[in-house]
Amino acid sequence: MFNEKYPAKINVSFYPYTYVRVMAMKGMLYKKQDYDKLLKMQGNEIARYLEESEYKEEIHELAKEYEGYQLVEQALYTNFIKNIQKLQKISSPEMVYLVRAYIKKYDVYNLKTIIRAKAANISAEETSKLLIPMGILTKEKLLKLLEQNSLTSILKKAGFSEEDFKEQLAYYEKEKSLLEIENKIDQQYYAFLQKFMTHLAGEHRLFKEILQAEIDVMNVKLLLRAKKKLVESEKITSLFFKGGAAMSIAKLKILAELDFAGIEKALQATTFSKCIDEYKKELEEKDLRAFEKSLDVWLLQKATLLLHQFPLSVDTLLGYMIAKEIEMRNIRVLVKGKQFSLEEGFIEKQLVIV
Repeated sequence: MFNEKYPAKINVSFYPYTYVRVMAMKGMLYKKQDYDKLLKMQGNEIARYLEESEYKEEIHELAKEYEGYQLVEQALYTNFIKNIQKLQKISSPEMVYLVRAYIKKYDVYNLKTIIRAKAANISAEETSKLLIPMGILTKEKLLKLLEQNSLTSILKKAGFSEEDFKEQLAYYEKEKSLLEIENKIDQQYYAFLQKFMTHLAGEHRLFKEILQAEIDVMNVKLLLRAKKKLVESEKITSLFFKGGAAMSIAKLKILAELDFAGIEKALQATTFSKCIDEYKKELEEKDLRAFEKSLDVWLLQKATLLLHQFPLSVDTLLGYMIAKEIEMRNIRVLVKGKQFSLEEGFIEKQLVIV
């Protein structure tokens, strides 16, 4: 799954033609005034509004099969895939390497979804509805994974050897927990990205800084989830991801020795202090849901800040992909909020405006 071969050095060339096309695509992204309008609408109204923008083709085609909130969600995914394919067509071969490396995270999401479904005995038909085929693995390849009859065969079909996951599969058989299998997949994914970056000529700070921020968020989530489940400190330290910027492995090992309350207090002295303060009550009750969502918002806000720092470089292409993902995520949050009759003010707070 992560065995792609790359040239020793990828000299990413960002042609003026590509830049103009990407900036035109970026100009079609939703702005604050669009979200202000969408906040006042319901499901079918949102679908109609999307139909008046670049989602027109997807809405028309998918309306034969879906409606309301489901129609919106499917249109978002289909449109994203179309735009990624467009980026690859208008980019140099070197830039295509960057696009394909970035969207591999959806392959990771889908693989973990399939593994969780298999462990929970969820049918292939139901699981297929949860997949987001926006990475390198096509829908057909994902369906082939769904046909496998065990976790081992799923991992093999995805390109891993049984030896790679020998310890993790044994842990699952003993504890009936997917913690170590999922962690191993994530560790290999981040190792792949870090190795990929060594092939890129130049600094590519946007890619690097967002990757480091993602790793920091993953480590904080991992630490608190593991402590909540009373996982031993030694086991927790073996699960951390290398390469974060805010917290080194050495610092994380110190935090792993503390209890849940001690970790919460220590994190108040880090870049995540605002998230801690906002959901202090929930954390005291070891309810991580709202806090983890706030970490995701923090990550997106950091990404938007970085997007404005690198407007005229090869990072423009990466910046567009991130901004498009944020738009997709904002509309999904908005639609889900409307679906569950959440207050407009609450939904608005969850939106990230690029």
